[in-house]
Amino acid sequence: MPPPQQEQAQALVAALAQSDTALLWSALDSADSPLPPPPVVEGPGVAQARARLQAGALSGQALPRRPQLLPQLMMALNDPASTASKLAGIIGQDPVLAATLMRIANSAAHRRRLQPLESLERVVVKVGHEGLERLLSSALVQPVLALEERELRGFASILWRHGRLASAAAADHARIVERIDPLPLQLGSLLPALSCLLVLRALPALADQPLDAGERLQLLLASQYRVAAEISRRWELPETLAQALEGTPGQTHGALQFGRRMAWAWMQVEDGVLDQDQARQALSALASPHAVDWVWQRLRIIQDNS
Repeated sequence: MPPPQQEQAQALVAALAQSDTALLWSALDSADSPLPPPPVVEGPGVAQARARLQAGALSGQALPRRPQLLPQLMMALNDPASTASKLAGIIGQDPVLAATLMRIANSAAHRRRLQPLESLERVVVKVGHEGLERLLSSALVQPVLALEERELRGFASILWRHGRLASAAAADHARIVERIDPLPLQLGSLLPALSCLLVLRALPALADQPLDAGERLQLLLASQYRVAAEISRRWELPETLAQALEGTPGQTHGALQFGRRMAWAWMQVEDGVLDQDQARQALSALASPHAVDWVWQRLRIIQDNS
């Protein structure tokens, strides 16, 4: 590779490593402003907010409760003998979950000009096992995001877009590269978005003075994974997921990080910022080119069908 191309590739790999910062900065409606340099000393407002978070400001009622059927659903989805009728029966025990799942499934069917799916069992049969995992992950988390105040809707929209892509990419990486259960990654990849929204919603109680965009960015970068791990434990997801969210190296952490960085790269390509070949080449620093190509194509299929 010629030196200029090599330098460009290295710059893209470095940009991937900073994708969390770039994502949050764009979601904070600051995309047209230059990214602020990391502060030499943490500001008092950010320090105060972090201290209150560490003291449990988001514990208890401030964190979303575990969906009641989550353990039962995870067991059924991991059981090869589970039938469409059994899965539909479990989902049907929660009318809100069932209605959300039907709405998500039929919104995709409507966009593709297909006949509406009229029953839960039909949804399960139509989308298949992996498709159901994706739909359920969205159905379990999306209602919480939909409750956000009007001023946070733009922020929620960008993080939800990223979270859905990261969820699919991380699950595929878990499935084909790490050879581990993909379902916790489906849910776990959505939790950082949820945690950021919870932190921003709680800002008036976390900091006595308003934080500017740069300070909010500092706070979210410092807290998003820790709060996501708290939600994971509250929902009784596998401990390996909570540890991965906290940064413990391992297969789950590798799949989680790969999914988040591929999601950011995909968004950059969709938005015309990056060339697809450049993005895939940079992602090859995280996984084999074959794995990158395979997951990239899978994302394309998922996007086309959603």
